[in-house]
Amino acid sequence: TLANSVEELSLAGQPDEFNLYQNYPNPFNGGTSIRFELSETTASLLRIFGLDGRLLFEKSYYRAGAFVEKWNAVSENGEPLPSGVYLISLQNGDKVQFTKATLLR
Repeated sequence: TLANSVEELSLAGQPDEFNLYQNYPNPFNGGTSIRFELSETTASLLRIFGLDGRLLFEKSYYRAGAFVEKWNAVSENGEPLPSGVYLISLQNGDKVQFTKATLLR
């Protein structure tokens, strides 16, 4: 099973805005990249939920920057997830953004 991983993007300076971009590819099979920018150095959370509200993935970030999280469509306990629509949530301070990801097995 592939592990989830994160990489920091190299940008000139700190991002000016808080942004969660559409995952790519979408729809996806096996893995997808979630790109986001955090403009504030504060506690931030990236979460992925099933449409039933179940929390499937959560990761904390503590500084401003641009990041790409690679998600391989498994829950935190390593179980492969079925085809379906998943909700990606990014919270940075009091701001929250959402996008949908479609998994096709």
